[in-house]
Amino acid sequence: MDKFYLIDAFTGDGAAGNPCAVVFVSDLSDTARLHEIAIVLNQPATTFLLKKEDGHYGVRWFAPESEIDLCGHGSLAATWLLAQQQPERTSFTLNYSKGSIVGTVVGDAVRIAGDTILSEEQEIPEHVQKGFKATVLSYHHNWNKPIVVLDDLAALKGLEVDWPVLESSDTFAYAVTAKDKGGKYDFQSRVILPHLKKREDQATGSAQMVLAPYWSKVLGKQAFNAFQCSERGGRMALAYDGSKVEITAQCRYRGMGELV
Repeated sequence: MDKFYLIDAFTGDGAAGNPCAVVFVSDLSDTARLHEIAIVLNQPATTFLLKKEDGHYGVRWFAPESEIDLCGHGSLAATWLLAQQQPERTSFTLNYSKGSIVGTVVGDAVRIAGDTILSEEQEIPEHVQKGFKATVLSYHHNWNKPIVVLDDLAALKGLEVDWPVLESSDTFAYAVTAKDKGGKYDFQSRVILPHLKKREDQATGSAQMVLAPYWSKVLGKQAFNAFQCSERGGRMALAYDGSKVEITAQCRYRGMGELV
């Protein structure tokens, strides 16, 4: 029987973070089986780990609806769990289809480093202008989550969405963001998922890999404190060196069980 572990990632300072299940498997190639397990566990993300050589793991991530190309909070949860199980080791490498993520232990937190996801500013699409009921300052396309920049933090926190308009596009997710002027964070964000039953992700590591290069250019900084202002909330510290994005966050253990 396969064991599963339930962990919240991006917790602390009033943030409940994003729930994740972590499952160790002996085969990552059985897509149908992995998807079935993710449906049963019914978490925003389930991380499947296959041990390779010491400290290296193959990884895939699934939501109940479909496979996830890249999952930051699932990577943080996996790193945290591996560190609890192997306290003598401080670094772990997770290899996925498009690259690798290195997870390390940093005090009472964990850190993941992943390849930068660069964006290109484009004309604001009509479905974005109409789909987000707020003033959109700019739109930045990338392969993971296009960035939608709003003019005001209050508009981000109170964001209203015209779901049918966003559903008319095949874009899977949007990283919607605004500067936190005068607050304790450099910027805040939300991740909108028009095609999923859960319309918003609670705390999203892959979105930070998209947002860090953008805000680095805008703010002229390489280190940030960021907050994802979803219902549960997510807190993270970011560093960007031009090629990699480091995300540091706390995690919380919720429990474990066995798949029968």
